[in-house]
Amino acid sequence: MAALLLFLRASAAALLLGRGASAVSVAKTAMRGANATAPTVALAANSTMRKTVPCQCEMSSPQWKPCERTEPKCVFIDLGAADGNSFHTFVSNGFGPVENCPGGRWEAFLVEANPRFDAPLHQLVARFPGQVHASMSTAAFSCEGTTTFYLDTMNHAQNYW
Repeated sequence: MAALLLFLRASAAALLLGRGASAVSVAKTAMRGANATAPTVALAANSTMRKTVPCQCEMSSPQWKPCERTEPKCVFIDLGAADGNSFHTFVSNGFGPVENCPGGRWEAFLVEANPRFDAPLHQLVARFPGQVHASMSTAAFSCEGTTTFYLDTMNHAQNYW
């Protein structure tokens, strides 16, 4: 569901192509820790995957490793992280007091396809080492694939939405 929301967010921004956005084509792995060498933004509408089911869900696998974490903590995940605006809300207690996380421990995973936000996400990783993990110029989807994305280059005041 969150991957779908990312595509909806990216699609909404991408529809501004008629108002001066530029196209970027990319091949991208889906939330697997690998980044393409080209800039990336997501729009499923132009995808060749649109005509057929791009992949099947893997319900279980003996290759999956159990979680090695033994202590609880809060985990913040943002698919479509932009410049980290929702993360800032999280660390500013906007979703509840962060100090209430078990033992005060938390970790954040930020995924953003638009390369315009790479620099601010790098800054967050540097500011919160070991706690913030950012997958920049990366889109989340249920499997690997290739698609064309359109970048909004006009709506700076609305964070390129």
